Amino acid sequence: GGAGGEAEAIGSGSVGSSLGGSILSSSSIGRRSSARLLEECGQLETLHERHLQVLLPQLRSLDSSLRGAQHDVHASASALHTRVFTHLRSISHLQSQIAELTNKLHLYSSLLSRVRVYCDQLLLMRRLPYTYEACLVEISHRRDFNQAYTASSTQAAEALAIAREGEVARRDAFMRKHGALLPRNLRCLSALLHGRPPHIEINSRDPSDAVEADRAILAISQAIAPPAAVVVGNLSPQPPGSAIFATAAEGA
Repeated sequence: GGAGGEAEAIGSGSVGSSLGGSILSSSSIGRRSSARLLEECGQLETLHERHLQVLLPQLRSLDSSLRGAQHDVHASASALHTRVFTHLRSISHLQSQIAELTNKLHLYSSLLSRVRVYCDQLLLMRRLPYTYEACLVEISHRRDFNQAYTASSTQAAEALAIAREGEVARRDAFMRKHGALLPRNLRCLSALLHGRPPHIEINSRDPSDAVEADRAILAISQAIAPPAAVVVGNLSPQPPGSAIFATAAEGA
């Protein structure tokens, strides 16, 4: 009975020691975990403070910088669009001006061609009096030449007629002197010796168109001649045909 009691006492002591060791080990584990939790909470608190003190202000500053950059980009894009639109309007305005200038250029080119035609006509009208004066001089010269030529032709006709009459008289004298002694059967010789000098007629009469031309020129000269009052009032010499330009100016 005493041995059994000791054994039970020993068993109960071992059980008690084991329970106490387990309680001690669990308490130590609890302390360690609580310390770890406190440490982790401290780290979280430090991280939270870092976020609040450092990262969030940095994020706010970066956000404001991004907003400012976005605003600047938007303003630059708006200014660029406005500038491009202004340039496009100026280009359109220049294109319309170029089109108008092109139309004006065509108009001015046609007007310039007409002005050149008018200038050529005015140059012709300016040269016309001197040309008319030269024509009058030429007509006078030709008239004098025709008169001299007619006189020369008349004298030549008279000289040829006198020469022919002298030749006819000489041949008749020759035939009276030697014709009776010539043989009769030589017809060629007889025809040659009885031949007469040819008749030459010189016609120096003026053609009808020359007479009509003289009459037309005389009529034109009388038509363009200035009145006597104008000639007395203006003693300065004027080119022929100036009355034509005066009449044209009055009509204009």
